[in-house]
Amino acid sequence: MPPTEPSPGSSARSDTGSPPCIGGGEDLRKQTAELQAAKQALDEVRTALTAKETALREVLNTIESQKRESARAAANYVDDVVMPLLHSLLRNADPASQRIIRRIEEALHESASPFAHSVGHALQGLTPVELRICCHIRRGLASKEIALIERMSVKTANTHRRNIRRKLDLTGKKQNLAARLAEMIPAGHNP
Repeated sequence: MPPTEPSPGSSARSDTGSPPCIGGGEDLRKQTAELQAAKQALDEVRTALTAKETALREVLNTIESQKRESARAAANYVDDVVMPLLHSLLRNADPASQRIIRRIEEALHESASPFAHSVGHALQGLTPVELRICCHIRRGLASKEIALIERMSVKTANTHRRNIRRKLDLTGKKQNLAARLAEMIPAGHNP
């Protein structure tokens, strides 16, 4: 008796009563082998990515360590070489020049301090003028005093303050800008 086509709505069954394998057993073995090969290739890629991620993490840690060491070296150079030169200039300078030399000293101390590095890292979006104004604000200077030091109008100083607050995400919040900048200083540090 020749095999008959299943009628619509009925399912075909093999001699064992289970649904037939599409393509037969050989195709199933081939597909299983291909699936296992793909899984093994995926595992190899995953392992390689993990190794690369670990290597990248080590490189980033090395870069951060080198940055900290460079900052320490720069601060030591300022303290050991530049400051003594400024102090010798200060002794022989007229009052107007002494004020300028003292401002240079302050700027050098602030630029070499952990405060400047933490602010520089935390506030990468700030302009150089805004970073200088952050230092003045941190020291408790009012906009009028900042304007005088930076040779700008009070309105411009206030605009910089507003921009700094916006970039620090303090707009509309009651947190004091000087207090926020003070929080960025490492504990026990006084630049």
